[in-house]
Amino acid sequence: MNQMSGRISANLKNGRILKVDATIKEYLASKGEKDGPRILSRSDLVDILACPRKWRKCVDRGIETEDRPTPSTEFGSLLDCLLLQPHKFDEYYLMPPKTYETKKGEVKDWTWRSSTCRDWRTEQEESGHLVCTLEDRDKAAAAISDLMKDPEHGEQTARLLKNSRHQVFAMADYEDEETGVTVPIKILTDILPDQSDPQFGKSVFDLKTARNAIPGAWKKAVFDDGLHIQAAMGLDVINSLAGEDRCDFRHLIVENQPPFEPAYRFLTAEYIELGRLRYVTALRVYCQCVKSGKWPSYDEQGAMVLNDGYAACDVLPWMVGQ
Repeated sequence: MNQMSGRISANLKNGRILKVDATIKEYLASKGEKDGPRILSRSDLVDILACPRKWRKCVDRGIETEDRPTPSTEFGSLLDCLLLQPHKFDEYYLMPPKTYETKKGEVKDWTWRSSTCRDWRTEQEESGHLVCTLEDRDKAAAAISDLMKDPEHGEQTARLLKNSRHQVFAMADYEDEETGVTVPIKILTDILPDQSDPQFGKSVFDLKTARNAIPGAWKKAVFDDGLHIQAAMGLDVINSLAGEDRCDFRHLIVENQPPFEPAYRFLTAEYIELGRLRYVTALRVYCQCVKSGKWPSYDEQGAMVLNDGYAACDVLPWMVGQ
């Protein structure tokens, strides 16, 4: 890891765009060849930094560590689709029928209070489909309408979306100087403005939904959800492409409850640098593990440990005086 003028460099090379208008399934399925190097995502690197051994065990046993979908994340995925890939709605989602047949053979209006309707939804989701109700679609459409009609930023957002590529799936290679190990990493960028755009040609955008976009709450959410890591990886992978030189990462935010208030934020250079430090450190840890064949657990990463293997649980600064 090089450090020049106080900045950390990931030294990414061989940047390439695999697909524009990519699906999340295509992105998640790209994990590398069975006998080749693992392709690492942001979630992989976060998990490696937390506990390399646990991450390795999950990979070896085929345990998926993605968070279970919540109503909030489901709304965000639907909003992404309708705003950035509306032509793929029928590919991603199934709408429930208007009616259903009861066990007695009666035809009734569709309702989730019915076990028959709920069983249908479970069956579709277990088959890999996403189910979208008319109410959910109308809610997401209302949020998009509020975003595009925003009196201060609506026209700007329309120009941004028109002059951008959407859902850009890209990769680059990290070459670790200390171990000689090369690691491919991947990103899926929501909105990549054309370089000729006079306002946003140096930017990379991510579309996000949030329970609330109050500045203090959003700053914490960025840290808790690792969005600063995502930002640093996104900029670095894009900048490893030939002719790219971007320095700005922004979030286009829509609250997920009426009246769907939008917000417009950029990450400071300091926040992006913190994200870069985190993901490059995770890459270095991964390379050391690959080289040594040793994958440390939680209590083998710098904690004070007794001879019998028990690690210290000590006082944190914020606890003093409580």
